[in-house]
Amino acid sequence: MLEFEVPIRLRAGKTERSKIYSLNLNVYRNLQFHVNNALKIKFREVCKKAISDKYKIIPEYERVQIEYRLFLPSKRKSDIGNWGAVVQKFTEDALVNIGIIEDDHYEIVYATCYRFGGIDPKNPRCLVSIYGEGGSLPLLNTPLIDLMTPF
Repeated sequence: MLEFEVPIRLRAGKTERSKIYSLNLNVYRNLQFHVNNALKIKFREVCKKAISDKYKIIPEYERVQIEYRLFLPSKRKSDIGNWGAVVQKFTEDALVNIGIIEDDHYEIVYATCYRFGGIDPKNPRCLVSIYGEGGSLPLLNTPLIDLMTPF
C-alpha cells in the first residue's frame, strides 16, 4: 500500500500573492485552460514530493484501487464528489507521470472510493491510499449493513 497526502487548494502562480484555487468541479469548470494546466502541473510536483519524501523506493503497480479521504476546509455541507473528481483526475495523471502506474484507464485503476475524512480548516487535504492488486479497499471488505449505519 502507498499512502500520501495532497492539498485540495493550490496557488497557480509562483508568488505568495498568487490566487489560491480550490480543487473542486465548481471552480475547475470555470477556470481558463492555462490556469487549469498550471494547477495540474503544480499538483503533479506536490504529489511527487509527497511520495518521494515518504518513500525511498517508489513502487510500480500493474492494477490498483485508490481511496481518496477528503478533509474539507469548513463545516459547510459539501459534495465530496465535486472535490474528489478533480483530486482524482490530477492524482491519477500524476501517478502516470511519476511512473507508479502505466495508465489511468479502468483496467489499471479498477476501483475508486471517495470518503469524508473530517473538517480541517488549517490543513484541508486529501489522504490518498493506493492498494495494489491483492490489496483491497476497506470499503470492499465491509458488509453492506455496516455501510448503512450512521457514523
